[in-house]
Amino acid sequence: MRSITRQAIYDEVQARGWSYYSLPGKGNAYVVTDNKGRSSIGRGAVFSNSSRNGSYICMHKNHSYAFLEHIGLRVPDYLVPQDFASALDFLKRNKRIAVKPVDAEQSKGVTVDVVDEQGLQEAMNIAEEVSKTGEVVLQHQLEGKLYRILVVNHQLFAAAYRRAAFVTGDGVSSVMELINEKNKDPNRSDKDATPLKTIHLDAVRAH
Repeated sequence: MRSITRQAIYDEVQARGWSYYSLPGKGNAYVVTDNKGRSSIGRGAVFSNSSRNGSYICMHKNHSYAFLEHIGLRVPDYLVPQDFASALDFLKRNKRIAVKPVDAEQSKGVTVDVVDEQGLQEAMNIAEEVSKTGEVVLQHQLEGKLYRILVVNHQLFAAAYRRAAFVTGDGVSSVMELINEKNKDPNRSDKDATPLKTIHLDAVRAH
């Protein structure tokens, strides 16, 4: 059921001959496409050209994927599962998947290389704990390099190549000693402003 605001927007969109498409999930987001093919995501009376709504769309992965599909771009197969059985069916179909919170950022609560039922349950538990809504999204995992791209005013502004943390043995030092030495790099910290992140082993030790 639409709110009064959304109903008023829907009625106006219909009167103009534009298209209106509700995005899946709990965020009550929708896509409006005008007669020139220009699309925008709305929530309430706020659209994606506002910084507030743009941030929301970027953080809510299912809305991002659905919007990209709506404008004709290909995305990896994905699912916001309603129960574990549907999640398991998705895993069997895609063989290797990533499990993410629907509404988190900076890779928090993300598990990759999920290939079996036990790993799927553990990954969903981790993602659900991080997600504000308790929802998770499953995504077919693609192999290759990972880049983060920033576009400003329809132009590429910056790009970053994200590579998993690693150390190279020297035949003398332990792995922990090598990590501690690498963490001394002033370019490496837990703050968002630094190009490199501190290497933590807590999640690895937990397993």
